[in-house]
Amino acid sequence: MKKIKLSFLFILIVINLSSIDDYTEPVLHKLPENVISERPALDRDSPQGDEIINPAEFGRVNGVFLAWSGWALDTIADIAYHVAEDDKVYMFVTNASQQSIAYAYLVAHNVNMQNVIFIQDSDIFNYSIWIRDYFPFYIYEDGMRAIIDHPAGGQTELAETVADEFDFSMYYLDLMHQGGNHISDGNGMGFCSSNIYEHNPGSPESVIRTKFQEFFGIDSLVVVEPMAGDGTGHIDMFCKLLNDTLFVVGEYATPEDSYPGDYDLLNDLADYLETIQNLDGRDFRVERLPMPPFTYGGPAGTINYTYTNSLIINDKVLVPIYGFYSDGDALEIYSELMPGYDIIGIDSAYIIQYWGAIHCITNSHYSENPLIVFHDPLESVAYNYEPQIKFRLNPKFENANASVFYKLESDDEFSEIPAELNAGIWSSILPIMSENFEYYISGNATSGEEFFPAYLPENAPDSVFLVEIEPVSVSGESAKPKFVLSNFPNPFQSSTTISFFTAESGEDAEILIFNLKGQKVKTLECINSFDTKATESLSHITWNGIDDNNKPVSSGIYFYQLKSGGKFSSVKKMILMRKYLN
Repeated sequence: MKKIKLSFLFILIVINLSSIDDYTEPVLHKLPENVISERPALDRDSPQGDEIINPAEFGRVNGVFLAWSGWALDTIADIAYHVAEDDKVYMFVTNASQQSIAYAYLVAHNVNMQNVIFIQDSDIFNYSIWIRDYFPFYIYEDGMRAIIDHPAGGQTELAETVADEFDFSMYYLDLMHQGGNHISDGNGMGFCSSNIYEHNPGSPESVIRTKFQEFFGIDSLVVVEPMAGDGTGHIDMFCKLLNDTLFVVGEYATPEDSYPGDYDLLNDLADYLETIQNLDGRDFRVERLPMPPFTYGGPAGTINYTYTNSLIINDKVLVPIYGFYSDGDALEIYSELMPGYDIIGIDSAYIIQYWGAIHCITNSHYSENPLIVFHDPLESVAYNYEPQIKFRLNPKFENANASVFYKLESDDEFSEIPAELNAGIWSSILPIMSENFEYYISGNATSGEEFFPAYLPENAPDSVFLVEIEPVSVSGESAKPKFVLSNFPNPFQSSTTISFFTAESGEDAEILIFNLKGQKVKTLECINSFDTKATESLSHITWNGIDDNNKPVSSGIYFYQLKSGGKFSSVKKMILMRKYLN
């Protein structure tokens, strides 16, 4: 089930920041001066493995890295709270004193401290909050995790700290390439903005592309123009890859809403990305995310509000929100594009003034097993139909296999159908189906001496996909009850009107409203109810955000369903966004 949360954690204890010795002032998200001369190139070879994979952000991870650099503490704690629910938080601190301060602050924010691991490094300072930029890149070298160090950001020893902490091999890339300007599809293709040329004026384009291939296994590098009004020049401020073929690109409503030229630049970028293909020959798909109007002001002098600067961590997406009505639109788009993910809004109104948001202050600790399965599950098929199950494996390893396992309702055991690979798409054709059936997907890859299994659902065969055979009427066509169900406005702040029509006219009807945990919070009686108004066959009822206990519910995603004549309609979604900023 798709989930959206709006996250605004409140400080439970008051901390006097003036008493914290290592508290630092906020610092702009901009490359420090003379950083190249501060970080001399080291004499280290490039990876020598037969197969080099640079994982995509949407791949499998064990946790998230953060840096406790003395400012934007609420934002850091908020991210840690949501990550530590299920995964590890690796928090860099300067020393033991700062660790004690960070520990107390996170405890006050109800963070699950069993999943927080502190790593001390004396090089952590106020710029360190932008951990996306200077942090080493991850690769899989013949299936083993390794890291690529580089001179971005002025950090001098942190890569060595990471290598020692996790016993990784480490290589040094003598290119100025910040992590916020790096996108990988996991299939040998990379994307960045042209500031990679500006930051490396002594390296010809051909040399840069060769190094991407040698260090990252990226055989095709796509370079795009950065936004003119953004001070970082990073691609993550306006573009993001949600899976191996799906981009989201920012979109301004009008040219006047953007810094001069950025309205057309983003539209041209979206058009361009839809014309290119990945290395398997499959087209990229592009969806648009709203961009709140560009403004002048703040410590940096300009503010670009962006929803693409989000973080994907396994089945969660942390999305920056700012207190605008468009926040709900952005969360809804993520939810529609990423079914099954928990979409979480993180208040980023403060930190965006310094040219960064959620993606800029986080980095991923990739799993020993990176392999995942992408698939749109079947829900129903026609009677006597021969279903075809299609899916994709990511990252792309040279040695991979996959199968689909299925079981009829009348069977006791699963049967295996090996899948065939064509242009990056795995597919299995199942037998003709005349009764409901279950299935799951199994894939695996071998790289060097490492073996990677992957399943979908992830805990299959304990969990499976259930496919229903559509009922057949006398005419031979599938027969299903007809419902019409919608609500307006959506998102809403105080109340919304739910409109519905059902073929079972005259029957009692109810609207059931559920929260993200599947708990029913409200039942609306729709027949002979004083707050129901019917116009011909279409009925309307208003929900004012009050539960069955007459208490207001919190902001977030809710699901509603029509029950009429003993039958249920499909589930619809609505977003309640109470005012939270002045």
